[in-house]
Amino acid sequence: MQIREANIKDSEAIKNLYLQAFDNLEAELVSDFAVNLLHEKSTINIISLVAIDNDAIIGHTSFSPVFLDSTNENFGYILAPLAVLPITKKQSWFDNCKTWLRHYWLLRSIYSFCLW
Repeated sequence: MQIREANIKDSEAIKNLYLQAFDNLEAELVSDFAVNLLHEKSTINIISLVAIDNDAIIGHTSFSPVFLDSTNENFGYILAPLAVLPITKKQSWFDNCKTWLRHYWLLRSIYSFCLW
């Protein structure tokens, strides 16, 4: 698995990932939000990362800036949105374990990237 910065070319794959990962009620809203962040032009960087496995995007997250007051001086980042390709019901128990381990390593890699 590889983690890299997302780019505009990833928009469709990211949208499809969120549509699969979220319930119908919120999937469209969250997928649009994730893709819109890729296009956002801001003075404060939005860090958007994708996890790639077998040449497919299996995870995505953004570090989105949040402001603590109206001066835009005090800000931090939240880890949102975040999606990982869901496990299909047709997978065997062994495949499910491998997928969960892959998700664990994705989150661990994102955490390590933050510390770096």
